[in-house]
Amino acid sequence: MRRTALIIVAAGRGVRMGAPLPKQYLPLEGRPILAHTVLAASSLLTPGDQLILVIPPDDNERVRALLEEYCPGVSLTLVHGGATRGESVLHGLREVSEEIKLVAIHDGVRPILRREMWDRLLAAMEGSEAVVPVTRPTDSLRMITPDGASTVLDRSLVRCVQTPQLFTREAVLAAYEAEGDTAQTDDAGLYSLHTGRSPLLVEGDPDNLKITTPRDLALASLILSADKE
Repeated sequence: MRRTALIIVAAGRGVRMGAPLPKQYLPLEGRPILAHTVLAASSLLTPGDQLILVIPPDDNERVRALLEEYCPGVSLTLVHGGATRGESVLHGLREVSEEIKLVAIHDGVRPILRREMWDRLLAAMEGSEAVVPVTRPTDSLRMITPDGASTVLDRSLVRCVQTPQLFTREAVLAAYEAEGDTAQTDDAGLYSLHTGRSPLLVEGDPDNLKITTPRDLALASLILSADKE
């Protein structure tokens, strides 16, 4: 197995949640969302792998206290993020050891990270340089056209993108150093912009939701409660 670095990006402020705290610190089933994510990520790694957590520069004391209380014994590298997600990811990438061959980039507010999906991603990286977990939409889809009308999309041709997204270290670092911040909303988008190639799509996990709204938080609580039963 090639050594892997898993970068958790948790440097945002989560304004869409409408909460007094950045959403990564909100409580979920007895511990902060970010603690769930760190614990889940650390459980997937093997000796020789690297866990990197990118946080807001002003939150160093808060995060260290969180890790000490909820994630004792987890070994990771803390990195301060930048003004944008792209800058934050690049800061994390620059902390990856040169001996590491694979890099996974994961949202700090996706706390339900299961081994089954992780193993699928790692297996797919054999012979690939970029792998992305996706799910199939269940709703019908329409796309708004420039004139304000809309047109039907064939949902069999559309996928919903998740994280963690896996890359070879060289490929993703080159993409970020060359392109920097763009309109791309995820790491695979930046990779495709830089290389002109598509990532390999792998079956994701419908429960691997990104917590963005209060409804997402309630749903994550239900999923985690069911997992305990």
